[in-house]
This record gives sequence, C-alpha cells and structure tokens, in this order.
Amino acid sequence: MSSLSSLPDALLYHALTFVGENDDARCAGLDKSWARLRRVWVICRLSKYPFAGTPGTLTRRTGQVIAAAFSCDGKLLAVGAKDDVLTVYDAATGALRRTFARGEWADCVAFSPTDSTVLAAGGDRGIITCNVATGESCQVWRAADFFASDSVAYSPDASTIAFCGYDLAAVIDIDGVRGVGPARVLTTSDGLSIHGAAFSPTGSVLAVGIGTKVKCFDLATGHVRSEIEHGVDVWSVAYSPLGTVSAGGDFGKVAFYDASTGQLQRELRSVSPEFSSRGQSVLQSCFSPDGSTFASQGSDLGYATIAIYDAETGQLRRELNRKIGQSIGAVTFSPDGQTLAVGDYDGKVALYEVATGELRRMRRQP
Repeated sequence: MSSLSSLPDALLYHALTFVGENDDARCAGLDKSWARLRRVWVICRLSKYPFAGTPGTLTRRTGQVIAAAFSCDGKLLAVGAKDDVLTVYDAATGALRRTFARGEWADCVAFSPTDSTVLAAGGDRGIITCNVATGESCQVWRAADFFASDSVAYSPDASTIAFCGYDLAAVIDIDGVRGVGPARVLTTSDGLSIHGAAFSPTGSVLAVGIGTKVKCFDLATGHVRSEIEHGVDVWSVAYSPLGTVSAGGDFGKVAFYDASTGQLQRELRSVSPEFSSRGQSVLQSCFSPDGSTFASQGSDLGYATIAIYDAETGQLRRELNRKIGQSIGAVTFSPDGQTLAVGDYDGKVALYEVATGELRRMRRQP
C-alpha cells in the first residue's frame, strides 16, 4: 500500500479512516499526494460526497440543500437537495410551484437563460432537464458509472450545456431542430480534481478549475486559450460579465484574474483570519449579473460563512452569514443582483438583501 493515487475517491476515503485527520506523517507514508488525501478527507467530512458503510456503498443524508438557481426572470427558485427531489419555489412568496422526482439527488442546478427549463445534475441519472411549465423531465446525458457532478451551466444563449465532475469536463450542444447532441469532452482529470465550470459572457469560452489551475477553453476548437495558476487547489470558478475570472480554493484564497492573459488582478481579503489556520476552502462563488458584486462561500469542519465583496475594488462589504456545526451548500444571485439565495445542510433556503444583509425569507425543505 505504498501509493493510493490510483484509488477512486470512495475507496480513498475509507483508507483515510485508518489515519488520524491531522496525522501528516502517516499520510505522507501512505502516499506523497498529501494534498489530494486532505482534499478527499474534507469533502467527505462535509458530506459533499458522503461515502459511508463498506467500501463501494453510498449513504445519503436527506434534506441537505446543495444547489440553488434563479430563473431568468427571477420569479422562480430551483433547489437541489440530498432527498432525490428537485424543488421549484415562487421566489416572491415562497410557495411551492413544482417538484421533480429524480431518483438521485441534484448536486447542481441551473436555469435556462431563455425559459423555465432547469438543468439538474448528479448521481447515476447524470443530467436531466426539467420543464417547470409542463412538469416534464428528460435525460440529456448519463454517465457510464456514478458521476459526482460539481457544476452545470447553460451558455448565455442557451445553445450549450457545460458540466464537470471530479473526472471530466464536457459540453453538450443544443439544437432546436435536432435536439441535444453528444457530449464533447474538453478535458479529463488525469489525476487532478476538476471543480467549477463557468461560461464567458459571449459563451465562446468555458473556464474550468483543474487541480491548482483554471483553464479557459475555446469551445469552437476545444483548445486552451489561457491557463491561470491559482497556487492552491481550485474548488470554485466564476466568470464575470466584465471578463474577469475568479478562482476560490484551499486556505480561503479567492483571486480575480484577467481571463485572456491569466494575469492576477487582485486577491480578496479573507473574511476571517482563521481561514488559513483552519484549512477553510472556498467551495462556491458567483458574480452578480452586472459584475459589480461577488459572493463566496467557505466551509471547513464545523464552520461555514458567506462573504460579499465589491467586485471592482475587492473590498469586503459584509460577512453575511456564519454557521457553526453545519455547512452552506448553495449560494446564488437573483437576476437583478439584489437578492442572494443561500441553502444549507440543515435543509433551509434563505433569501438575503444584498445591499443590507437583511434576511427576507427563510424556508425549510419539505
């Protein structure tokens, strides 16, 4: 057992049960890839990929909100949770509008920028589209094996779907006449974790977090346009409408880069000084639709927080939420940029006023 590099994450996590969480020396003896060992440990402890029981089995905690998305008109809020159901609410009243039984939980969701269709990805069902108006759903892609989705997104003109997981990043072209095309794989993991995928404002480029880098792919050719070195493992990627790419990763590091050159524009100030000492990772991040505001979500063992920044200056505006003993699983802006939706592992979805940080409404998943 000299190396664990070739093991899938599920088995790797079980190997870690024999090693103390902070026992660097013994982990180093098992495998030189300490960063990957630590990453899998943190993921599983956060129940992002909640492996439990004997190796190869999967146990789900129900009710944890892990994904959320507003419709293009801001009237609907789709919520994905670990309860095998995709739920859609009226964003203004909180009334339940529609539920879709997936048979697998939704790791990530995204609304179409043109209508009320929702993408939901995760589990053995891969990616499905859900029509809120009709209640119909359709599978557009299915993995050969279990696929732990990390991001799913529509291009700005709704002509392309992008998705990624820990082992690949791919796009699917949509044609109104011919329907959904085959998946085009842009990159595979090659031993590195893949987290976060975001379209450029024109939809011609897709930024993907791969290991410690963000790679920007030209979707017409599949070639890499630019490569950004973040310095730590990347967990979240966001693309500003103004052409800036953000990367959030280990030790609370969040930075903005020029998407075309990869040049560092600014590194954001961590919300709390204990970020680096606690090993906190920025797992989700997003820009407001006009690019003026940026929100990031950080989590580590038993601690979670949301931070809102001025995207132009990088100045911290406020720490919106801090939770002890639970994790935040979703954060997203409304289309007008005035509301931030936050979902947590306690099964609650909350709407906050971005300008004031005031809680507007909170609802627990049914």
